[in-house]
Amino acid sequence: INVQPAVVAQALAAGKHVISEKPIAPDSRRGAQLLATAAHHPDQVWMVAENLRYEAAYVKAADLISQGVIGRPHTCTWSISAPITPQSKYYHSAWRRAGDFPGGFLLDGGVHHVAVLRKLLGEIESVTAITSQVNSEFPPADTMAATLHFVRGTIGTYLVTYAVAWQGEAPLHIAGDAGDMRVYRARLELANRSGQQTIACQKYDGVEQELAAFVRSIRTGSSNLNRPDVALQDVAVIEALLESARQKHPVSPTRFV
Repeated sequence: INVQPAVVAQALAAGKHVISEKPIAPDSRRGAQLLATAAHHPDQVWMVAENLRYEAAYVKAADLISQGVIGRPHTCTWSISAPITPQSKYYHSAWRRAGDFPGGFLLDGGVHHVAVLRKLLGEIESVTAITSQVNSEFPPADTMAATLHFVRGTIGTYLVTYAVAWQGEAPLHIAGDAGDMRVYRARLELANRSGQQTIACQKYDGVEQELAAFVRSIRTGSSNLNRPDVALQDVAVIEALLESARQKHPVSPTRFV
């Protein structure tokens, strides 16, 4: 994460189209510097990979919310347990446990979650958070509890930990004034005045879809969902959460979109 911005800048300077891993940078300052560098290369495509923006379940959920099938979203709740144990391939990426970038796993994994929340519910206006470090191998923190206030009025809670022993699939629950939605990776559960239904979705198709979008952008000049400024906003929200935990009061994310 610390090395990547320099590599992206070098690739752009060499005239290459670039797809880089998320997060765009370890912090918004370096991410903004990289955006300024990219502005000098307007004819090159730079995508910051974020597969969840392209996963079928989240694409479908965003579409249904925009159609008003649950009315105006009032609340959202997402509780995520993602154990990083010696049996996990992510545990063996030593850089993830080195404490060399802000937030540790809370940044590396958190930008995924923020990307989904913003895709479905819009921009986040302010946050309040508490963090803790349960596992000494995961500096500076591995657990977070947060409240979120969205620009459109939705309020929500976000709880995530990487320091547990067991992973369960917890849905993103969104409650509106005309219905209710639970979003899993491979299905949606929807309830409104028309009744209840389960909508099956292709699971884990986001990487394939985002790579196809990257190729289309190169070939046709079309836009894609993973613009660098959008990725930078994901980082800005995580930064605000970490800053709120340090300062013990609400923080508004810096806006880049």
